[in-house]
Amino acid sequence: RSTDWTSARPAVPRHRRVGRQLVAMEEICCYSQGEKPMLYTIPMSHYCEAARWALELAGIDFVEAAYLPGLHAAFSPIVDLRKGSKAPPGLTGSESSVPLLVSVDKEIIAHDSWECMSRLGDAPPLRAKELLDTIIGPCARTIAYSHLLADEGDAAFLKACTPAKVPWMQRWAMASSPFRWKVKAALREGLVRSQGHVEDCRTRLRTALTEFEAFLYMPPYADAGPTVAAVALASLMAPLVLPPNYAVTFYEGPMLEMEDLPPAMREEVAAWRNTPVGAWTLEYYKAAQAARPRDVVLSGRVGGFATKPRAARRGRGVPHAGGNGHS
Repeated sequence: RSTDWTSARPAVPRHRRVGRQLVAMEEICCYSQGEKPMLYTIPMSHYCEAARWALELAGIDFVEAAYLPGLHAAFSPIVDLRKGSKAPPGLTGSESSVPLLVSVDKEIIAHDSWECMSRLGDAPPLRAKELLDTIIGPCARTIAYSHLLADEGDAAFLKACTPAKVPWMQRWAMASSPFRWKVKAALREGLVRSQGHVEDCRTRLRTALTEFEAFLYMPPYADAGPTVAAVALASLMAPLVLPPNYAVTFYEGPMLEMEDLPPAMREEVAAWRNTPVGAWTLEYYKAAQAARPRDVVLSGRVGGFATKPRAARRGRGVPHAGGNGHS
């Protein structure tokens, strides 16, 4: 199968074209799709966390192709795959949005996290989904990035962007300060925008979480089994409360410890953890995920040896909504 995803776009600048070809070569070496669907993700993305978690719980075997922020838009096949497929009505996001679930024949199976999660079951109640879509998901991302993209958050951002299970070429690129700062500038412009926008997100989020508290004591959030509603809420809240096993597929330990965070972010994470929805999220992660979930399937050479996928899966137990959480 051809690895030249740039042939249909000859106007792409040479440095980007070469970069895409390098990443394409790396994907062939490190991500072996075989006869399984491939899930394109950003490792630390809360939307990607929701998609992979739901697919795992649904028992769907897939290969995950993870790209770091910036690389996913400039050097991956994601844009070309989306351009070659007709998006369903009402789909939000850009041409480089992830997650994206693709068949062996490079046909899009699921365009976003909700389509991935639909494999597990029904969507949350309408109002709950609206709050998740319009406020909780985007505002959690903006608030977290407002800290990580600031100068004092650079060390934490770098740690989050260099998980051991992402191929070395991507980690090498992100470790380069000039490249990383360009990525951060683009993310800041697109997601953080201004301090006024961040404060507006905080205000809207507090209001939304107060409204959401009532849902915690009703089905499907109070049920004793894994549901799309619970997976979506826990995943989209994760950047605000940083559960120790958030995105644990890629990180050998917690993605970020409290001591890794800049002081202002540490204080804010502690505050969100103390809200009812934040405490519920921590307890859900603690009860519903095994310590060692499925690994990213890598078939390329790592240290001279071919790796093998592990069969470990996330656990299926979830707490009652009345759990106290932890900090």
